[in-house]
Amino acid sequence: MNEETTVRNLSSLAGDAADNPFDFKAIRELAISRRWIILGTFVVCLAVTITWVAQLVPVYQADARVLIDSREQQVVDIQQVLPGLEANQTTMQTQIQIIRSRSLLLRVIEDIGLMSNPDFNLTLAETVAADEPDTAPAEPVLNSAAALRDETDLLSPERIGVVNKLRSALSVRTVGGSTVISISAESTKPALAAQIANSVANLYVLEQLNAKFDATRKATEWLTVRINDLADQLAVAEGAVEAFRMENNLFEANGVSLTAQRLSTLSAQLTTEKAQLAAAEAQLRQINRASGGRIQLDSLSEVLASGIISQLRGQEAQLRRQAAEYSNRYGPKHPKITDLRAEQQDLAAKIAQEVNRVKQRLQNDAEIMRARVGVIQTSLEDVQGATSEQDRARIQLRDLEREVESTRALHDSMLTRLKEMQQTEGVQTPDARVISPAAAPTVPVRPNRRQIFTVSIPASMALAFIIAFMVEKLDKGFRTASQLETALDIPVVAVVPEGGASSGTAAAKMPITEPLSAYTEAIRSIQTALMVSDVDKTVKTIVVTSATSAEGKSVLSLSLARLYAGMGKKTLLLEADLRRPSIAKLLDQNRWEVGLMDYLSGATPLEEAMHKDPESPLYILPVLKPPANPPMIVQSDAMRRLVEEMARVFDIVIIDSAPLLPVNDTRHLLSYVDMSLLAVRWDETSREAVEKSMLQLRENSAPLLGAVLTRADVRRHSLYEYGYGEYSKYGHYYTS
Repeated sequence: MNEETTVRNLSSLAGDAADNPFDFKAIRELAISRRWIILGTFVVCLAVTITWVAQLVPVYQADARVLIDSREQQVVDIQQVLPGLEANQTTMQTQIQIIRSRSLLLRVIEDIGLMSNPDFNLTLAETVAADEPDTAPAEPVLNSAAALRDETDLLSPERIGVVNKLRSALSVRTVGGSTVISISAESTKPALAAQIANSVANLYVLEQLNAKFDATRKATEWLTVRINDLADQLAVAEGAVEAFRMENNLFEANGVSLTAQRLSTLSAQLTTEKAQLAAAEAQLRQINRASGGRIQLDSLSEVLASGIISQLRGQEAQLRRQAAEYSNRYGPKHPKITDLRAEQQDLAAKIAQEVNRVKQRLQNDAEIMRARVGVIQTSLEDVQGATSEQDRARIQLRDLEREVESTRALHDSMLTRLKEMQQTEGVQTPDARVISPAAAPTVPVRPNRRQIFTVSIPASMALAFIIAFMVEKLDKGFRTASQLETALDIPVVAVVPEGGASSGTAAAKMPITEPLSAYTEAIRSIQTALMVSDVDKTVKTIVVTSATSAEGKSVLSLSLARLYAGMGKKTLLLEADLRRPSIAKLLDQNRWEVGLMDYLSGATPLEEAMHKDPESPLYILPVLKPPANPPMIVQSDAMRRLVEEMARVFDIVIIDSAPLLPVNDTRHLLSYVDMSLLAVRWDETSREAVEKSMLQLRENSAPLLGAVLTRADVRRHSLYEYGYGEYSKYGHYYTS
């Protein structure tokens, strides 16, 4: 595995709970391991919540409901000046804004005396003495017009502040999809909350009614003024019509002008006269033609109509009969016939004379008729001229009459509307009514202690877990084998407990004194891992190292060496930590005078430099005095030959080397040993240090058996992972 992979693995590691915060097992481990942090945080948060809730002032909410009724009470079928409200969403939202308007809230403030209430008048609250009563008496001032006259007072900062405070205490909303408006008021005093809600509702209804009355009153005043103006305009217009009619002689009888009547009469007379003249002229022409012998006079109507001529014709006919009779009787030459002829001639002369008189009369009549036709024709032309002038004047007259009619129609319609409004003025009804007055609440709406604690308990617990999670994230060490394996991608061969003693010396004796203890079992796990690590090659030399000092590698090396020695293996513990040797101190061997440095310098033979463990058949080659130049010694050929020679002589050689990070001594040893083992102190060694140590091991291509978690707290470790905390269940497998 390369360096980038290792860095990525270690960066993603922050404990099981941190890696997978939703894993139940990880959460359980976090809860148990950090239980005091969780419990303390939970108690503190709960105590803060209880203290905060105890200091909260209870707030009560009263609710009044108003119905917007779009139905109108039609006492009379007359349209109102201000029509009813339409039941739609826009109208409802508009009414809500009216209820929350400054003008209405100012009336509410005056109605219940909120200007003198410290809960709403913050300016007053700053000056109220501590022993004053909680509430000021409400002073009804519904009709306090004087209080609302001063515009400067209405817009004063103090009053605006009370309006804003009242608006924040009000909640106005529609109830579902209905036309009911809920008006909720909040106060620290139940009675005041109900009083505010009822005042807002009642004043809103009253405001609607007043708006209708005001609209009707203003419309009535305007109509009255307008009707008076129209009456004056109508009088002026009618006077102008009459004056124009007299000026242009446009008088009428039965709807017809006198000029038209005269024109009609003259036209009829002219027609009659012309007809009579034509008849007279026709008769005169017939008489004239009869005189010329072309027509018999007897056939003329005028001749036939003359009594004298008819009488003379009768006499003439009688004389003809007598002449005919006498001619037949006496012959044509008889004297009586001659007399009769003379009488006939005399009658003919009389008839001709009478016809001439008729002709003369007809001529006279025709002349008279012709004169009359001329006179009538002249009069008719005069009347026609006058009619043309009157027609032009009548057009202007009609314009004046139309103006009179329109003014009269407008005047009459406004007068009718005025009478209608006067009739409906007393029956105005508001479009809203209070259907549910507010009652003084008995239970505060805030604080809702049950809800607060219902939320605060899980919230406190969540905060406690978050803090525990953050502590877990900031934790620098490893506490479980799985953490270490996930971070380094290497096996953890054992988790070695602290050993149940206060010193490393006592712990290192446990493989001898307590072979069935948990500590010895952990060391035995390392021995088993070494045995099966490479079936093709026997592991002879093992380097035990660590990232930093004080991680228990020397105790681990001594314990592992004693375990091998106790198993009958010829074992050597070679101390290679030349800078801070500790094996002799662990064994409490102050009598040893020579060791590894004496052998490598050639001052002492190997047999004398090597010592026998007083507690086991283990051979030890210690470092009694730190040399001046440890790196040169570790990388020397003499050191290499020593390790190789010891591997041939002994069954197993355990090398206690220096830490990896402070010095480079161990890196030289890794090139000529069979296996390495990394000791990591439980919950102490930083993850960064372990990461860097693994990088060094991999850079040197050192054969690595794995890591060992040393000095583990058995009780705490059992909270994270199955292990030594389960002794109570499996105690018969181990000895204490």
